[in-house]
Amino acid sequence: DYYVQAIPFRLEFSIKSRDREDNLLSEVKGEFFIKNKNSFYVEYPGEEILYDGKWLWTYNKHTDQIVVEEFDPTSSLNLIYDVINGDLESYQINKTQKTDQFQEIFLEPKGDSNFFKKFKIVVPQDTTLIDHLQYVDFQSNQILINFLQIGDSLLCDSSFYDIKNMEEKELIDLRP
Repeated sequence: DYYVQAIPFRLEFSIKSRDREDNLLSEVKGEFFIKNKNSFYVEYPGEEILYDGKWLWTYNKHTDQIVVEEFDPTSSLNLIYDVINGDLESYQINKTQKTDQFQEIFLEPKGDSNFFKKFKIVVPQDTTLIDHLQYVDFQSNQILINFLQIGDSLLCDSSFYDIKNMEEKELIDLRP
């Protein structure tokens, strides 16, 4: 509820991915801008991503290409988006656990989701802000998503949708 009531906002985050032997596969920091419950914009070093409520637009600054496609339900961005919007209908709470500092909520997918195997939301005691999310994917990779800082969004409507208006860039359209 906290995040939905805070819309529009900007969330700084980091994503670390480790394999089953705990080797670091990737690490990236970004900013997640929520304009409304139906769209978001993400800025990574070298990449901008816009979800307009229907399509995912990804602009690669190095190749000057824009890819437009369906929003992958197994992406970390989708998980962040679902958690921020309180949309956890496809998960069931397996257990909750309190430590001195945190409340941990363990979830598992309902139905036939083969991507997320284990999923945990960690919230510091006495707050409604999420500290981090952890999940294990179908390849036993461990993904840690840290929610670093939330603040007001200074992104205006025109710049929020700029990614769709880059006529001089190469467009790769993967929409069905």
